[in-house]
Amino acid sequence: MKKIGIIMTFVAAITFVSCGSMGGTVANTQAKADGLSCANALKALKNSKQANGTISITNSVDLANMLVVLNSYNQLKANKENSTYKTQFVSGLIAAGLTTENANAVLNALLSNTALANINAANIQQKAETISAILMLINALK
Repeated sequence: MKKIGIIMTFVAAITFVSCGSMGGTVANTQAKADGLSCANALKALKNSKQANGTISITNSVDLANMLVVLNSYNQLKANKENSTYKTQFVSGLIAAGLTTENANAVLNALLSNTALANINAANIQQKAETISAILMLINALK
């Protein structure tokens, strides 16, 4: 009976460690996906700005891309102390075709951006700072 208890404790310990490891992998995968989607949205916004002279919150495509950037910003801010998350986020930016220099510039621009902190999906079209905050991020894409 004592052996069964020891075996069950061992199985429980292995399960706990395995689940903990999976959580890290999922978080790392999510961080890379967040970086990838952020870079693609910023590139689309940059292209829109070049084609139209500006970006617009009344343009549904631009607005959708701004929401992607906003979501990435919120995820990054929530994980700003997690170096693995930030590393994987940058990996996602690079996977989307950004240079390492641009990826690091975007990361730093997102982390230092204070204007986006007051913007959410419900008020994005009413906030005056939305466009200027996004334009600052686009400028990091040299």
